[in-house]
Amino acid sequence: MSKLLYVISSPRGEQSESRAIADQFLHAYQRSDPSVEVDLLDLWNESLPVYGGKGVAAKMEVFAGQNPVGRRRRGLGRGAAGLCPLQRGR
Repeated sequence: MSKLLYVISSPRGEQSESRAIADQFLHAYQRSDPSVEVDLLDLWNESLPVYGGKGVAAKMEVFAGQNPVGRRRRGLGRGAAGLCPLQRGR
């Protein structure tokens, strides 16, 4: 069984043209593979974590090939925690 994460990122909701295109793709994909499990993440209806300066600094260290430590590493973890519904076990 496949899993597909569908992220809705437009604040326009049902008025979003990109969402209408994505919905058409999703329906066609589901018709071609009825076993696919779709998980929906609507960024405008989720309580997103705060991603502050420590998280940004840690992210830049990772991009530079470094390993963030201490408070910067904890800041990076808080920024991503709970964001992905697949990781939350939805």
